[in-house]
Amino acid sequence: MRETTPNITMVKADQVWELGYTGAGVLVSVVDSGVNYNHLDLADHLWDGGEEFPHHGYDIVNEDNDPMDDKGHGTHCAGTVLGDGTAGSLTGMAPEATLMCVKSIRGDGFGGAVNIAGGMEWSVEHGCDLISMSLGMVNAGVADKEILRRTCEAILDAGIVALVCAGNEGQIQFYAPIPNNVRVPASCPPPYLDPDQMANPGPLSCVVAVGAVNYNDAAADFTSQGPVTWQDTEFGDYAYNPGIGLIRPDVCAPGVGIKSLDYENTSGYTSMDGTSQATPCVAGIVALMLEKNPELTPAQICQILEETSVKLTPTKSNVTGVGRVDALAAVNAVPTWDGIKETALNANLFPNPTRDNVTIQCEGMRQVEIYSIDGRLVQSLSVNGSECLIEGLESGVYMVRIGTDEGSVVRKMVKM
Repeated sequence: MRETTPNITMVKADQVWELGYTGAGVLVSVVDSGVNYNHLDLADHLWDGGEEFPHHGYDIVNEDNDPMDDKGHGTHCAGTVLGDGTAGSLTGMAPEATLMCVKSIRGDGFGGAVNIAGGMEWSVEHGCDLISMSLGMVNAGVADKEILRRTCEAILDAGIVALVCAGNEGQIQFYAPIPNNVRVPASCPPPYLDPDQMANPGPLSCVVAVGAVNYNDAAADFTSQGPVTWQDTEFGDYAYNPGIGLIRPDVCAPGVGIKSLDYENTSGYTSMDGTSQATPCVAGIVALMLEKNPELTPAQICQILEETSVKLTPTKSNVTGVGRVDALAAVNAVPTWDGIKETALNANLFPNPTRDNVTIQCEGMRQVEIYSIDGRLVQSLSVNGSECLIEGLESGVYMVRIGTDEGSVVRKMVKM
């Protein structure tokens, strides 16, 4: 009988599986040091990148199509999102989600703002549903901070949420003192402002920042601490003095003694500590949420995570956020989607992403509606058949609602 790791049971992800949600059909991009995509716990649910991306993702650092892990960090994180236990230990919160592998940092752990931003952008351009990113820059310069903030705002505009680790500098504030203790881009604003932030509100971005707790729900000694500020950048917001700054993180998750995949072989496991290990736990929970309702916005995802977390402090904390995530409560709080699953209604869009036109194939189509990511209706077509051509769209991310006599289904479309 295979083992289920204790971080899964602590956040009740296994109880979500009993409801029928395992992350199936949700594409998670792990932007990290790459992934050992040959590991048995990943190999049967990898993104199909076709002939152009045969290794299920992209290496931003070396600008090639082989994002193999040469550090171990990304493989471990991927296992916490969706490791399915084939080799013996079930480590993933969403074991039937699909993995996109993106390498944005080198084997020495460094990548830089341009590579991090590039990994996020590539993921969205190639159709990911969410981003899990256990990396960040310590004591980043203003230019790097601004690059990453602009990127995170653009990712929000595309309708994608990013789960990002707060960092492990909580005990070395002599090196990275508050308000610079949380790494960038975890220091970027969330997609939803908690009521406790309304004393010092500001603009939004795609980032749900994640801190770490141990198995007793006590804050990990290393977890980085807010608040942060953007007052000394081009954005000039979330003033720290005067003001409360921007509260970071948003939520926390188990990040001490986390067992997941070993990158050095195809069947091994190893344990690690860090907000890096907490972040993919939350990303896996988001995959479960998106399977239940793929139309959730980043703001809804962040709000549900916060409102359903196990409260560890009376108000939102600069150490553990609102509290420790609870997968079962979060999924139960997700509103029911009025579409139907792909297994019941087979709808295909190709090519997707595209630089030109898109063909939709679905038996019995009656209506096709295309919405921009901000909810604006862009096109509405009456159809009577199984194929429809979409033309004339500007670059961007769109939601396509396909209506048939049997119901409706929503698909995401990317025009590059």
